[in-house]
Amino acid sequence: MTVVVDASALVDLLVASPKQVRAAQALRGAGELLAPDLLFAEVTSALARMHRAGRLTEDDARRAIDDLVDFPVTSVPHRALTPAVWGLRHNIRVSDAYYVSLAQEFGAPLVTSDLRLARGASGVAIVTIT
Repeated sequence: MTVVVDASALVDLLVASPKQVRAAQALRGAGELLAPDLLFAEVTSALARMHRAGRLTEDDARRAIDDLVDFPVTSVPHRALTPAVWGLRHNIRVSDAYYVSLAQEFGAPLVTSDLRLARGASGVAIVTIT
């Protein structure tokens, strides 16, 4: 089964946290993982924020970055998704709309830890990590 993974879910998977096990369970069994290519920028940004806030050591942050680079996700160029994203802009953030539009295009569920995204998205199955 194809699954779209968003940045919040991947951060939960890469960083030791109470949600790490639930993120792994939500992604287990996925045949193919997809994400818009902005995933890498969003996850890197989140890891940097966590490091600056003292929530991640330098070693843990570097390990998470290495795991991100090696993570078995197919990144989809977001240029082609942009017209569909524009149509979703009223209900969710534009960056989130890239994940939703990709999930819609492939008829795939979207795995996220972002409750605001989960509440605002429509037309796609949402798997929420809580």
